[in-house]
Amino acid sequence: MKSGEQLYQAGRPYEAAVFFRLANNPRKTQRYLNYACYRILGTWTDRQGNVVAVFRDDSTCDIAGETFTFLVSDSYTIMTQTDEGMAATFRITELTDYALSLRDLRPGHEQTAYSSLRPLMESSTEESGT
Repeated sequence: MKSGEQLYQAGRPYEAAVFFRLANNPRKTQRYLNYACYRILGTWTDRQGNVVAVFRDDSTCDIAGETFTFLVSDSYTIMTQTDEGMAATFRITELTDYALSLRDLRPGHEQTAYSSLRPLMESSTEESGT
């Protein structure tokens, strides 16, 4: 657990996740795993089922067809790698277990928003209701 906390504090949350998942202190680790940097991981789709964003635990993501190296700050800002270093490029306006909304902060993209994205369920065992 201590190693995970040190990695997290050093700005390496995805390396820290391994330690949190293996730790024998569910209460403390769950607190960390509820942070936005972990909750955003996965594949997010629009209402039609089209994949809009994929966030991976190796610090890479695809948003609307563009690939980035990213880090989620505590203020719900997604920092991505640019030529000048890490820069705030997306803002998380909603993040729950069932919804993600993003706003693009890059110059020329200020009007771009990705609203009400839903997590892609890994299995297709949902009942059809028929």
